[in-house]
Amino acid sequence: MKKKTRIIGSISALAISMAMLTCGVLAASQVSLDVTSSVSFEAKGVYVKVNGQIQKGASTGSLADAVDTTGTDYKYIGYSYDAVTEQTETGQTATTFDDTPVGTASNGTMTGWSIGTIEFDETNKVIRYNFTFTNYSEFPVNATIVNYSTADGSTPALTAALASFGEDVTAEESVTGGVIKIPEKNGEQPGTATYTITLTLNNFSSSLSQVIALNFEFAEAPSAADYLEWDENGYWTLTMGEYEDPTTHEITPLVWRMVLKEEENNDVSSVANYTQNTTLSGSYYFLLDTYKANVFNCSFENNYTDSTPYPRLDEYKSTVNVNDYAVSNIREYLTGTDVYRGSTSSGSNRIPELATGQDKEENFLDKFNITSSPVYSMIEGRSLSDLYSRMGSLGRAVEFDTDVENGVGELAGIDPDTTKDKLWLLSYYEAKSGVRSWDANYWLRSPNLSNTNDVNFVSASGQLSNYHYAYVTYCARPAFKISIN
Repeated sequence: MKKKTRIIGSISALAISMAMLTCGVLAASQVSLDVTSSVSFEAKGVYVKVNGQIQKGASTGSLADAVDTTGTDYKYIGYSYDAVTEQTETGQTATTFDDTPVGTASNGTMTGWSIGTIEFDETNKVIRYNFTFTNYSEFPVNATIVNYSTADGSTPALTAALASFGEDVTAEESVTGGVIKIPEKNGEQPGTATYTITLTLNNFSSSLSQVIALNFEFAEAPSAADYLEWDENGYWTLTMGEYEDPTTHEITPLVWRMVLKEEENNDVSSVANYTQNTTLSGSYYFLLDTYKANVFNCSFENNYTDSTPYPRLDEYKSTVNVNDYAVSNIREYLTGTDVYRGSTSSGSNRIPELATGQDKEENFLDKFNITSSPVYSMIEGRSLSDLYSRMGSLGRAVEFDTDVENGVGELAGIDPDTTKDKLWLLSYYEAKSGVRSWDANYWLRSPNLSNTNDVNFVSASGQLSNYHYAYVTYCARPAFKISIN
């Protein structure tokens, strides 16, 4: 009798365990996210190696390489060329393989990566797709996601797939836009670049499923020289951005004119005497050439904190000059960087005279569709240290304010060595070396060192020896630096 009781008890306990296990499975399935993924690669005459790895973790800070399971391939190694000794396993030491190319580069489809289904749940709610690209070519290579914003045949658009998660999953890319730039080989050292997609599961009430596919294409990156055009008036130009008339919706491309060459001794020289046959080699400055009335208007700085006619930077009080370019209204406008300091007691707008049809504060990059241009991605940013190095009227350096660098109160500091701007204003010295008249007055970044409220500008007729109050509305006429060979 006791034996029967024990058997019944064991069976009952087993039934309870099975019930608990069943509930556990059901609960797990309700908080799971299954992602089925595949990646294809196509090379066009380049020497590129690809390392891929899937990672999982409870957070982005605890991600670890996922371990392969049946039907799921969590790692990838692929070559667009024949190497001396190919790497075959992730984690191999560099002495066990030799990526040096042998023979010619591939010009076709590389081996694909069929990842399969990736499952993650509340325990491992974060997964990351890691790609490392190694370039042994003598030129920069673009890794372009062909299906980034539009479908590629039967492969759905990546952006649409990531957006379809909604708020249930947070999707983050390390590089947006669908193009990853891989630097060229430098001596014996190959160029490298990385790209990641991180998915974080936020909704633990229902299961989700999605197909994520990437079709990569590797090809030699275009250079700025590919976009150069010789103007009939006798100078080189690049086109970047556009202006859309808010009434007629007519599109006007923004043309930029070559004005200066950067020299090795931290100086600049004019290109006014260049011909179409002049050999181009080095870094050049291009200045906005297109003009539209009332479109590029912007004050240099228009913060007011009292009733005086002069602007003041609120949080900095009197410690920072009004004409300090690093924290100016016009620098925020050109770069889209949040450097605006405080409100205006007078109630005036950041951009006092709004452009035609403009009903809100906007930055130059967005308003004129600058970043979508292929030229923009080739621009070399200039550090604030560099911008300040020739800010004086004689080409001398202007000291970077210590309060701006270190921060004041709750304001974070700005590192002049690491902070780089792609669009900036010419300095007095640079304008003097290659000044160009325009159809309106336009600002320079150089302050009047004898008056903290005044900034240098160029008049519409091309006169340079002028300065005016920083809160006056003149034009933002930016420039950029780009390498051409």
